[in-house]
Amino acid sequence: RRFGKTLNLSMLRYFFVISTKEENKGLFKGLKIEAEKEIMKFQGEYPVIFITFKNEKYLSYEDFKDGMKMLLSNLYKDYEYLLESDKLSEFDKEDFKNIILKKTTIAEMSGAISNLMGYMNKHYGRKVMLFIDEYDVPIQEGYLHGYYDNMIVLIRNLLTAALKDNPYVEKSLITGILRVAKESIFSGLNNLEVNTILRHNFNDKFGFTEKEVMDLVNYYEDMENIEDIKKWYNGYVFAGEIVYNPWSVLNYLKNIKEGFMPYWINSSSNDLIKRILIKGDKNIK
Repeated sequence: RRFGKTLNLSMLRYFFVISTKEENKGLFKGLKIEAEKEIMKFQGEYPVIFITFKNEKYLSYEDFKDGMKMLLSNLYKDYEYLLESDKLSEFDKEDFKNIILKKTTIAEMSGAISNLMGYMNKHYGRKVMLFIDEYDVPIQEGYLHGYYDNMIVLIRNLLTAALKDNPYVEKSLITGILRVAKESIFSGLNNLEVNTILRHNFNDKFGFTEKEVMDLVNYYEDMENIEDIKKWYNGYVFAGEIVYNPWSVLNYLKNIKEGFMPYWINSSSNDLIKRILIKGDKNIK
């Protein structure tokens, strides 16, 4: 939590998206990636879908279904220009409008992301980058409020349709803070690679490395407090890499005069952990 997952997805979105290629070029000017000539060839070359489940927090399954209809309707509105495309059939456009108007069944919701990727592929003639943020929020809420079994079917079908044997997907990245059991949601998705904080592939890509923190602290001329910064905000090792929580470090540097505070702890709830600890046996505790 608060390690820059959404920021990383946002960065990838703006790097790859084809619809605003020229205006996004400036975002990467002067950054290290400009020196990577082969990678820069991909800048602005793909249709991109970015969807976040961060606000899908409901007390009942009925409210969750309504929330998902709203989420998918708003997602489709972002690509309303496809209704003007001569590459889409009238049947495509009718289905497209039904999602926007929230006239959808569970089955139609399950295929909504996959179908949108198909429409974009028809329009642009290219495969689609799919970025899904905080996929685990509705899963946690469903568990906490007693509608997990119904909710998990919809989420599983939605993600499976988008990611499994989908001819329109180029690459996808999904983020969350919970490692959900493969049997419950990803049983049909054997094409996923799961990278946790114990694996090396992304161990220096989320959070701040020690060198990055030193550069920041030096920029803010606060090097005399570096040891205290370490004591307060260096509590993590990701697959051998020492990592600082960026939320905490940036909030500290923004409010240096106020001194050290536990910024991270107030950024969200720990309901799931509390419940496990309360119900857990002696081994869990």
